[in-house]
Amino acid sequence: MCLNGHKSNIETMVIDGHLILSRCLGGRIIVWDSLTGEIVTEICRRKRFNCVNQSNSEYVKSFLPKRPNLEGAAMRRHLKQRKTKSSIYNKFTEVFQDGADKKCREEAQSEASVWCLDMSDSLVVAGCDNGRVEVWDCLSGQLKCQYEDSRGNGVTHIRVLPGRVAVARIDGHLDFLDIVSVPSSADMGPHDARSRIRLISTDSNESLTNYGDEIQLVRAFSSRAHLQSISCLCVQSRKLITGSTDHTLRVFRADDGVSVYTLHGHTGPITCIFIDRHSPLTAGSASQDGMLCVWDLLTGACMYSIQAHNGPVTDITYSPGCVVTLGEDDRLCVWERHQGHLLNSVDTSGDTLSGLVMLTHNLVVTASGSSLVVWDVRLTQPIKIVRLGSPGSNSRVTIIRQSGDTLICSCDQQIKLVKFPILTQKTE
Repeated sequence: MCLNGHKSNIETMVIDGHLILSRCLGGRIIVWDSLTGEIVTEICRRKRFNCVNQSNSEYVKSFLPKRPNLEGAAMRRHLKQRKTKSSIYNKFTEVFQDGADKKCREEAQSEASVWCLDMSDSLVVAGCDNGRVEVWDCLSGQLKCQYEDSRGNGVTHIRVLPGRVAVARIDGHLDFLDIVSVPSSADMGPHDARSRIRLISTDSNESLTNYGDEIQLVRAFSSRAHLQSISCLCVQSRKLITGSTDHTLRVFRADDGVSVYTLHGHTGPITCIFIDRHSPLTAGSASQDGMLCVWDLLTGACMYSIQAHNGPVTDITYSPGCVVTLGEDDRLCVWERHQGHLLNSVDTSGDTLSGLVMLTHNLVVTASGSSLVVWDVRLTQPIKIVRLGSPGSNSRVTIIRQSGDTLICSCDQQIKLVKFPILTQKTE
């Protein structure tokens, strides 16, 4: 299946069940239904935030007192009365004109660029370059609420958690914003509404959008997680890990935002992180210096560290028996999970690979140009190549996501869905 709707290359893609959220370089944000291939909604940020195209004179005219429609002697008397007030009137007009110019400039700049997206439970959250966090309804495309950051620090990563939103910022701050349900003011008075503001439980699995009330974002707590920009963020089983360009990782409890550990072991900026979904007390990280570290989250100890690549590690994935890394040194490496011994190394020179998705315990998929390449981690040659583009095309697969037995790939302006029946057979 091929999904067409973007006019520019896709740069962000998020999967939530059968829904696909995508954003292209042109700023268009679309929610798709992967079962039917249809567009569920399009989030039109420009219509919401763009300044109304209105000349300054019209803007001022709509607020200044209207000149009376007088003639003859009545007009002369009116002008005589206004003469003594003209200097004050003109000064007021100039001040108001400057204010109108400033307001229009601020409104014109209010459509900030989106740096990151996440989607969960019918909500789309967007982190912007000016620090704003926006929450949209992924079914109706309506803006539900927004949170303005007074510091103006751009959002590098964002995740929807049960009952709150985790926001990683470019200055190293990590904010936890509670999703607060507020009954409509039409249903009760202002004093009653204040008393009935409630925090959506972080332990509840109930849909955030089933409350039928308006929602707000309220900052619960914020911490300076890193001294430099947060470069990656991973959440799994109530554990949240951030990696930074300051060479460290921080471990937080996702349910209350409490910092648990600071992990030291890398000598370069962190490039990728994973938390094992099969064993949530194990995590792995890689960095620009080529180091691979595997961590015990129960104690915060480094189980082992390896010089995995001669250059930056671009991606990392895992299975119960191994850890797979992809580096800029044109190597795909497979490491024994518990001791870190090298099990296999594939020379990919002349073939630029990107993305790593673990299909089964032994099969991993990467992207190469406009094709998907399936590898057996025990072999040095690919076992299957799935071509998504026409022969000789310059299109490239840049993002790979997995949803059940389907791989969802961005290929320039298109989204392509590739089914792997072997995954269904393995599950059964």
